[in-house]
Amino acid sequence: MLALNTSCGSSLDAPRAADPDVGELVDVPRGAPVDDEDGDLVDLPPAEPEQPIVEPGERLPPSGLGTLGTMRGDPRFEASGLSTNQRLWYDRTWDALDASVDEMISTIRRDNSNDYARTVFQYHHALLLALRASGDLRFLDAVDETAQAMRAQLRNRWCDGVDRTVWVNQVYGTVHERDGYLNFRYRRGPDVHYCRDTSDLDAALVHGHLALVMYAYHVNRDNPSPKGIDYGERADFWFDYLRNHFEAKWRERSRTAWPDMDFIDIKFCHTYNVFNLFYWFMGKKLESEGHPDAAAYLRHAQILTDAMFDQPYTPGSRGGGFIDTVGSYGDAVVYSFGAPRREEGVNDTHLGACPTTYARYTISAVTTLHFEGVARWDDTIMTKLANGMTSFVLDAPTITARDDTLAAGVTGSATVAGIPATTYRSRLSIGHYTHTTIPTLGIWDASGRIEAISMQIYEVREPNPARPSRVFIPASMLVVETASDDGLGLTARR
Repeated sequence: MLALNTSCGSSLDAPRAADPDVGELVDVPRGAPVDDEDGDLVDLPPAEPEQPIVEPGERLPPSGLGTLGTMRGDPRFEASGLSTNQRLWYDRTWDALDASVDEMISTIRRDNSNDYARTVFQYHHALLLALRASGDLRFLDAVDETAQAMRAQLRNRWCDGVDRTVWVNQVYGTVHERDGYLNFRYRRGPDVHYCRDTSDLDAALVHGHLALVMYAYHVNRDNPSPKGIDYGERADFWFDYLRNHFEAKWRERSRTAWPDMDFIDIKFCHTYNVFNLFYWFMGKKLESEGHPDAAAYLRHAQILTDAMFDQPYTPGSRGGGFIDTVGSYGDAVVYSFGAPRREEGVNDTHLGACPTTYARYTISAVTTLHFEGVARWDDTIMTKLANGMTSFVLDAPTITARDDTLAAGVTGSATVAGIPATTYRSRLSIGHYTHTTIPTLGIWDASGRIEAISMQIYEVREPNPARPSRVFIPASMLVVETASDDGLGLTARR
């Protein structure tokens, strides 16, 4: 069992627990649950509080991004301080959250990493956008309710009824169930990954998502939770899981030694960009503690970012990053399903446009990178992404019926800048659109079309728009209104 050192100082005071699979004692951080002999989680004493990152109650410097530039909450938040438009979408976000949280927890308890990678990621991303927009720590407490439900699903086992050893592929070789690492199970199939933790695609999406959640806890570790949650314990648990279970496991499988960061295959537009959140937030957490390992993570986050901008798409042979073009709404970018930095195993599917159903996860990831102030994810690229959405994806003149659809891929129905339209996925239903944070691109849409189409979809799909049942569009609109109030993006139309 490979473990990476995560301590900034001595680990002599760290509790030790028996690893049931190898019969050895391993160091674990305080507060982190460990497997007992049945593979169930046993809680250890909570972590001792660390020194605050900034003064309690103070939000981190916005660096020109207004309140959206931090996930640090404000214990003094009062909804009465919001503008009229902010308050409308703030209240609607809470109405939707109250209406949907039980369903989300039920989804998590189905024990399917496919859900954690997609629906739950979008849900947590939406709530953390609302935290950015408002500073209301109750949104982080709402994330905690579902994140803890995910935590309860971690096991060092696969599902009953599947073989305990499986050949995955040439990269990862033969994988064994009881490898000493906690995991989530993938329950779509049937294929080699069914009821196992061997899908690199799902693993990348889930753990980019969890790195985002981990860091939201971390930057609030000294803030008082409205529900009394120990944010520091949560941050430390997820960090330890991400580094000493998830990362260590995939390094072992791919035989990738530290500090090489290419330990898992991220070959698609969505896995590539979502997993960049893992490198960025792991690095930022370590950097805040003065840990020397931070540089390797942050360097790789920039490598992935640079490839999105600098590695060209090669028609007929290789996927790549953004390709500049001009759409009907201005300068835009399009991009392929196949991600940059991959030259082997490329087929026609990889060379087509990124399907819209996957672009929704890409947009969530890069919007986060923008708000985090990551180099190159500036207003220019966000404007081009917004123009690509209006020019090619939102191809329905208006939305009037529940079964209306949007383009299947980021180039619409045609070849754009040498990238063929996707034939891999069908057109995106507006029902699926209501489970995305795509409306946040309205911040950079001078035409207002993203907001207009989003509002049409909202009116058609919500039985009672004044009391919505889904958090995604309301939270996105809270962000758009906050950006407008802060003078961010293209707000001249307001």
